[in-house]
Amino acid sequence: DVNTDGCGASQRDTDNDGVNDALDECPGTPAATAVNNKGCDVANQDSDSDGISDVNDLCPDTPYWAKDSVDSDGCALSEKDSDGDGAYDDFDKFPQDPTQIYDSDNDGYGDNESGNLPDGCPFEAGTSTGTPAGCPDLDGDGVADTVDDDTDGDGVVNEEDAFPLDASETIDTDGDALGDNMDPDDDGDGFSDSTEIDCLSDPLDSISVPLDTDGDGQCDVFEVEDSGNETSSDGGEAEGINAMVIGGAVGLVVIIIAGIIGAMMFLSKDEDTPLGTAAAVSTSTTQAEGQQGQMIPTGKNCTQCNAPGVVHIPAYGRDYCSTCGQYN
Repeated sequence: DVNTDGCGASQRDTDNDGVNDALDECPGTPAATAVNNKGCDVANQDSDSDGISDVNDLCPDTPYWAKDSVDSDGCALSEKDSDGDGAYDDFDKFPQDPTQIYDSDNDGYGDNESGNLPDGCPFEAGTSTGTPAGCPDLDGDGVADTVDDDTDGDGVVNEEDAFPLDASETIDTDGDALGDNMDPDDDGDGFSDSTEIDCLSDPLDSISVPLDTDGDGQCDVFEVEDSGNETSSDGGEAEGINAMVIGGAVGLVVIIIAGIIGAMMFLSKDEDTPLGTAAAVSTSTTQAEGQQGQMIPTGKNCTQCNAPGVVHIPAYGRDYCSTCGQYN
C-alpha cells in the first residue's frame, strides 16, 4: 500500500527530515531541523543507543553489549569509577571506597592493609571482627583464632583443653585422643565406665578396677548381693546355721576390737598424743580413704540422655550417668 504521496511503508518519511520512518529513531523531529543519520537533532541524539541522549550521557560510547545495564548517566558498570580510585566499578570490590579495590578471599575485608576495613588474613576467608579482622573465628565470638585464648569457646582455655578445637570435648583422662565424653573407658583400664560405676570402682583411675576375687567374670559387689538373696532348701535349719555363723563372726570382731582398744589405752600412757586424738585421726583417715572410688546415688536424671541412675563420685567431684556413660 502507498500513501497519498505514492510512498510505500519502507519509503515514508513522516517528519520530512530525510530519514525514512523505518530507520528514524526520532520520528517527531520538527521540520527544517538538522538531524543525524538516525533522524535525530542534537538534543535527541543517542549515539550509543542506550536510551540516554548524548547531551545527558556521561558515557556516550557505551558498547552495545552493555547498553541494557546503564544508569541514569548513561554509563555501565564497566565505564564507571564511582569512588574515583582508578578502578571501574565492575572490577572494584569496593566501588564506594577509594581506599580499597581488591578482596582476594571475598570475605568483605579489603586487601589493602592501610585502607578501610583491612583484612588481617587477605588470602584466608574469615569472620573475625576484632583485630585482626577477616580471619578464621571458630567459635564466632569475633576474636580471631590466632589470638583467642579459648578457640572453641567451651569455657576452657586452650592450654588446659585437651581438645582446643572441639567445643564438645575438654578432658582425655587416658590420653587415647578420644575425649571422655565419647570414650566408653575414660581411664583406659579395660573396664567400661558403666561397669566401673556398677562395681563401685573409679572410672577415672586406671588403678581402681572392679574386684573379681574368684575370677568368674562377675564383680564381687554383685556376688555379695546375690549371696544375700539365696535361700536354702532346708529352710529354718539353714537360717539357724547362718545365724550361728554370723553370731560367731560378730563375737570374734568384738573380741578383736576390745583387744585393740586395750592395747591403745596402755600405749597412750607413755605418748604425748591422747588416745581420743589418735582415734579421731584414725577415724578421719578411714573415712577419707573410704571415699576413694565411692559412688553415691543422686536421684537425678542425666543431663545428656535424661535417664535415671546418675551417681556422684566424691573423689572427683563429678556426677556420672551409668546409662549413657557421660559425665554431667
